Amino acid sequence: MLSPRWRKMLRDLWLQKARTLLVILAVAVGVFGVGSVLTGYAVLTREINDNYLGTRPASATLWTDPLDGDFVQRVRELPEIGDAEARSTLQGRMLVGPNDWRTIQLYVIWDYDDLRLSTFEPERGAWPPADGEILIERSSLPLFGTETPESVVVKLPDGPRHQLPIAGIVHNAGLPPGWMDATGYGYLTPPTAERLGASPLFDQLKITVATRAEDKEHIRRTVARLQEWLGQQGRRVYRVEIPTPGEHPHYAQMFTMMSLLAAFGLLALLLSGVLVANLISALLAREIRQIGVMKAVGARTRQVAGIYFGAVTLFGLAALGVGMPPGLWAGWAFVEYATAIFNFEILGDSVPLWVFAVQAVVGLLVPLAVAAYPIWRGSRTSVREAISDYGVSESGPRRSQRIRPELPALRLPRLVVLSSRNTLRRRGRLLLTLATLSASGAVFMVSMNVTASWEETLDAIFAARRYEIDVRLAHPSPVAEMERAIRQVPGVERVESWTLTRASRLRATAEEGSAFALVGAPAETELIDLPVVEGRWLRPEDGNALVASPGLLEQEPDLAVGDEVRLRLGGQETVWQVVGVVGDRGPARAYASYQQLSTVLGRQGMAETLRIATQDQDPAAQLAVTRGVERALEAGGWGVLQTMRSTVYRQAFEDHLAISLALLMLMSVLVVIVGGLSLSATMSLNVLERRREIGVLRAIGASNGKVLSMVLIEGVMIGVASWLLALAPALPLSIFVGNISGQIFLNGPLEFAVSLAGIGEWLILVVVLSGLASLYPARSAARLTVREALAYE
Repeated sequence: MLSPRWRKMLRDLWLQKARTLLVILAVAVGVFGVGSVLTGYAVLTREINDNYLGTRPASATLWTDPLDGDFVQRVRELPEIGDAEARSTLQGRMLVGPNDWRTIQLYVIWDYDDLRLSTFEPERGAWPPADGEILIERSSLPLFGTETPESVVVKLPDGPRHQLPIAGIVHNAGLPPGWMDATGYGYLTPPTAERLGASPLFDQLKITVATRAEDKEHIRRTVARLQEWLGQQGRRVYRVEIPTPGEHPHYAQMFTMMSLLAAFGLLALLLSGVLVANLISALLAREIRQIGVMKAVGARTRQVAGIYFGAVTLFGLAALGVGMPPGLWAGWAFVEYATAIFNFEILGDSVPLWVFAVQAVVGLLVPLAVAAYPIWRGSRTSVREAISDYGVSESGPRRSQRIRPELPALRLPRLVVLSSRNTLRRRGRLLLTLATLSASGAVFMVSMNVTASWEETLDAIFAARRYEIDVRLAHPSPVAEMERAIRQVPGVERVESWTLTRASRLRATAEEGSAFALVGAPAETELIDLPVVEGRWLRPEDGNALVASPGLLEQEPDLAVGDEVRLRLGGQETVWQVVGVVGDRGPARAYASYQQLSTVLGRQGMAETLRIATQDQDPAAQLAVTRGVERALEAGGWGVLQTMRSTVYRQAFEDHLAISLALLMLMSVLVVIVGGLSLSATMSLNVLERRREIGVLRAIGASNGKVLSMVLIEGVMIGVASWLLALAPALPLSIFVGNISGQIFLNGPLEFAVSLAGIGEWLILVVVLSGLASLYPARSAARLTVREALAYE
């Protein structure tokens, strides 16, 4: 048999079913938000790196003179080298539609049964491919528009078209998604590469270090010694890449994104806690006389507090049962979506126990923590104070009368005046409700502002690029002849020849930094307009002058304007001076004068990159001009390596952002739900506390419609007030989230933009939300009879 106090607790919960349900839903929403984010975080951060490490990624890749099997074996036998493998990468184009060519990276593998580094796995079809066949990486399939392509037309820049049967589909978790970057990935045998017109020799050396594989500085020193050894063996090193050890290329993006989502989930939880505290305070205020009766018959403060702590514990247990299963489901749904986006597999389907432990702590301790003070304060009420209590509505009206002289002067309708006075009665509760709703509105507007900021940033990026077509050639080709041929293509407005190479910084210790793009642009170019952040832009008379991007300064943080820097480029060492920094968002990059860079590289009058501005900005017109440019270049014997239109490039950008913006909006919806529950709880409590007053209004002739309208107007007033309060925090929060989001993808903050549509949408949404949240309490108030209302205690 239950003791009387526990029977009272259960009976109170049953009699207050609507309020009990609100508390459970509020905590369940917080549990759901925290559970879904933690599930996604725990599984994804584990699986993305496990997938990557499962490919046995190389500690470094060196581009060298051609290598053979015997030489690679000698590299493996060096004491500091764990393993080594030689490969070759070709860049060509594949036909994915009628006259629609896309870039394809072709990896030439010597022995498919002895893959040592940067491995990949067969999914379906033949393994290994026969000579004359190709394997396609699965993330490239969307480019074909079908999951089962039978063959692909491939051509290298200097070769004819070849139709290769697709022998099978493979998966490489170490590659970025092909569909997202509009790039295909294929795997060939050396005879197939030779048939396409490429050399069968291998010019890439992938290595792992024998010890301290997680230490990037140790890897740098090992690579520096390996370069020196290769030089002694007559092998030049043209380029070096050292990735972050043991970390998937997209890990930092995912970690930052999940941390941001976790912050929104925590906010939803805190707002749920505020709602619980509000409801518990109202419950204790309503039962203050019952507390006095219990104390009068001998109950101690600890026993009284135990009743309400027990109720809160039951709320938490019920909320765990309601919130944990859908939170786990939502977390796994996000995991499956992210694996498709980032092109990796789930190797283990377990969720760490700490995820469930955190949810249990959240569901039980947070409600207890926020309810502790009101429970303890109410439980300490003396018998005299409790018995002499006159109800919860006696303290407020006199204060609200201060506005009486002002409101009639505004000639407001009587219902509006009455509703505004009622709104200000419980100011503490009003402030909590406004805080919750304002936080919900701020999060919603932050999501909309960040989306608008991304649009503004992309507009700025592409406005700085005053060209629509980017053409990469297989080899440096004569500038004057190419430009003459391209100007004859209908739709071409302007063409400039640029040069592009990879460079890496040489430090005083002979260590080589990570590679970055070095772009040779005409000093007086009209096809790019980057804002100068520090220093200056290039001048025609400049010698070895560099203008750095923020991405390069992040990669080499000790560089500054005025510094001299030693670079390895084109197999030679040169000294350059940093003369400026430009606001060029994106990966590490530097700009030099085309004339000077082509001279250093020995390519005077030659270029392998063309930037073309078109007369018409329409995507169809751009496509037609691109095809015309390709035909003109091929007719001149200049092999085209890649063409990229600005519309395709922007779409690739937006595809990268889609998941982040969608999840940000999803979390904002979660917080909005908590805000709606908070308002609904507040209106229910307000109606409950004013039942006698409603009875008096009914007794003097107020109709059901008048009572209903009074409550609805009160709820809408609170909603509109929260909208005004949400505007202030939304702006700095939008800047903060925008800066984080920009750092993930662009190595810099976003252009700040305010979404006026988002502000207006939240006003409409909060009015609708307020009306819906107030509807049930308003209908309950309207249905009260005079006898029921006046008999209430």
